[in-house]
Amino acid sequence: MDDVKQGYRDTKNDVKEQARRIDGDSPSDVLGNIGDDVKDTIGNAADEMDEALDTPRANDSFKRS
Repeated sequence: MDDVKQGYRDTKNDVKEQARRIDGDSPSDVLGNIGDDVKDTIGNAADEMDEALDTPRANDSFKRS
């Protein structure tokens, strides 16, 4: 599921960048692209951390209830 979400974020980002290029590049377009990239990177990292926390470790002596 996380791969699907990451793919969706990447595709959405690409579409937004292409739409911003229609009328040329401006400083606000560059900032918008950077903001989108940062937001998506944080979202992907959060998904990976969430998945890592849900994966039980083989030598985990603490029992989760």
